[in-house]
This record gives sequence, structure tokens and C-alpha cells, in this order.
Amino acid sequence: MKTVRTGIIGAGIWGTNHALALTTHPRATVVIVCDRDEDRARTLAERFGCAWTTSLDVIAESNVEAVTIATPDHLHLQPTLAML
Repeated sequence: MKTVRTGIIGAGIWGTNHALALTTHPRATVVIVCDRDEDRARTLAERFGCAWTTSLDVIAESNVEAVTIATPDHLHLQPTLAML
């Protein structure tokens, strides 16, 4: 069964919830987490065994097939446009 290589943008409460859901889904593999806060990105990535970054460009240029955006609602635009 093929899994979807997934990135998570936002490593706060909702990013953690997204990671919990995706890491237990049989068809998803979380490969990278992105957050403006380096410590928060690193901590979540270490918890779920994936890479981390503070740069949207790194995710956009990576080999992810899908992303979830778990930033506060008013901060969805920039990451959405960067991923498109």
C-alpha cells in the first residue's frame, strides 16, 4: 500500500494534533514539520521521527506530496500560497 509523504506547517497544538492523526493513519507518512519557532519545530519533529525546518521554501522544494496547514486561521494564506 502506497503512503502519502506529508508535511505539517505549524507545530503548535493543532500541528501536534495533525501529527498524531497522520502518524497513526496507515496511508500517511509525516516526513517534515515546519514552524517559525525553531524549538517548537524541532521538538515536534523529534517526537514523531521526521525532519524539521523553519522555512516554507524547504517544504515547497522537498518531496512531500501533501501538506497540512496547522497555523492560526489568520496565518493560513502565506503557507497556502507557498505550497501551491
